[in-house]
Amino acid sequence: YTQKFEQADLKGPGMAVSQDDIAKAYDAADPQTIEALKFARDRIRSHHERQRPKDDRYTDAAGVELGSRWTAIEAVGLYVPGGTASYPSSVLM
Repeated sequence: YTQKFEQADLKGPGMAVSQDDIAKAYDAADPQTIEALKFARDRIRSHHERQRPKDDRYTDAAGVELGSRWTAIEAVGLYVPGGTASYPSSVLM
């Protein structure tokens, strides 16, 4: 979809980032920016953990045991909007 809507080739050069590149960028980043991102990450995580569904079991009026169970899935897709604007919160969420 990125190719379709944004005409961006995600298989092109520069799309893969090494752990070394990530470490260098982190080390070069402004410490206040890093702290702000960590603060936002923690608040977002705290908020969404409260939204996490819970398993439920009960016995109905007919004596039948019913319930639902939530399980993790193996993988998900992620779309991060492109363009010229920078929205780190979109990545964090």
